[in-house]
Amino acid sequence: MPGEGPIAYRPTDGLSYDPSEAKYCVRRVTAAETDRVMDLCFQCKLCEVQCPYTRRERHEFQLDFPALVHRHTAQKAVRTGLRLRDRVLGNPDGTARFARATLGLANVANRVRLPRWFLEKVLGVHRDKLLPDFARATFERWARRTGRIRPAPGGEAVLFQTCYVQHNEPAIGRDTVAVLETNQVDVRCAAGLRCCGMPAWERGDLA
Repeated sequence: MPGEGPIAYRPTDGLSYDPSEAKYCVRRVTAAETDRVMDLCFQCKLCEVQCPYTRRERHEFQLDFPALVHRHTAQKAVRTGLRLRDRVLGNPDGTARFARATLGLANVANRVRLPRWFLEKVLGVHRDKLLPDFARATFERWARRTGRIRPAPGGEAVLFQTCYVQHNEPAIGRDTVAVLETNQVDVRCAAGLRCCGMPAWERGDLA
């Protein structure tokens, strides 16, 4: 505001105070700037390692920035609703089913400029972002066909494929099974797995 003096806070951790730092006061951060920071976070958790104000460092502030980001995202989702991008990308199982239904056209579209421009405008996925291909058949379909999914209990190990292995890179799962079986491990594969929900959770869709 015009005429407003600098807002300064003296630290409580014994550090020296510099009035020139007042311009960095958190109260001067705009809502748009906050939204930008929160949107850029992808929960890598590295801030917990670097930040000195955490419970991990036994600091009085006990700051948990990843939890703070997620709370902000969840509250925003309640206030404004989920965007189309969040609904589509938050449902990898549904997206993969749609891609397989196109009989390979989705993979072609991911490499062509005009569809990528359309994807950028509709879903906000940058046209230059490298996107993985969708497999024609899921890893689970291969495991069932080859007898590695069995109704009776047994086996020494169970392989739980991820969404990525299930829908995009079944070869990773097949190679993992091959390594285990080469080492004489009786491995079974899980059936009926669904996405854990993390993609939706990260965009504030807690349900």
